[in-house]
Amino acid sequence: MDVGFKSDIGKRRETNQDAFMVYRPNKECGFFVVADGLGGHQAGEVASGLAVDMMKERLASLGEEIRLDHFPVDEVRSWIEEINRMLIEEGDKDPHHKGMGTTFTMGCVLQTTLLIYHIGDSRLYRVREGLIEKVTNDHSLVEEMVRSGELTEEQAVDHPQKNLLTRALGTDSQIEVDFQRDSIRPSDVYFICSDGLSNFVSDQRLLSIAKEMDPQSAAETKVEEANQNGGGDNITVVVFKPEVNI
Repeated sequence: MDVGFKSDIGKRRETNQDAFMVYRPNKECGFFVVADGLGGHQAGEVASGLAVDMMKERLASLGEEIRLDHFPVDEVRSWIEEINRMLIEEGDKDPHHKGMGTTFTMGCVLQTTLLIYHIGDSRLYRVREGLIEKVTNDHSLVEEMVRSGELTEEQAVDHPQKNLLTRALGTDSQIEVDFQRDSIRPSDVYFICSDGLSNFVSDQRLLSIAKEMDPQSAAETKVEEANQNGGGDNITVVVFKPEVNI
């Protein structure tokens, strides 16, 4: 599996509140996370970092011989719910962390299957046969308005409430985590990114970069172009190309 990643503070932020994870316990699997922190006083940085660190700790407890046929799919969802509770408790203990939260999008490559856990608006994209598809749905007010027909895709691009989330870790005691499975095909490329990338680089340009470059070069180029286009937010991307022979 070929993997690339890059995280950057951007042009307008004082801190980088994004966090990411690349965890490869064996050659046939990999776990990839992007978390975009929410909250002032650097609380977003704390939330995203805690979420990523806790998930890596839980995954490491499974050992190195992880396979799809004995992967604890439901238990991983309970780990994410545990992370949510931990963030709320941390906010209750420290007033500087009150109200902190984070998006959380994780792709789990297990042989020829991709498992996706998702909450928030950090996106997972798939590039397949020359086309790009946003696999996850943003949990945002504007995205819900698009799905209900109140807004068009074009109107959503510059909507003033574009960044208002309807779901994130740490913001509500009861959360709903989206879960999907995807069958990986040869030559598929996936990437997970924070909205500092998806808001500043078009899907068609993201597609072109993914088609033309190896994952590490693609990650670096995507971040560079987001900065060239204003760099109005933290920018993080993890690109992975599983090796699948069918």
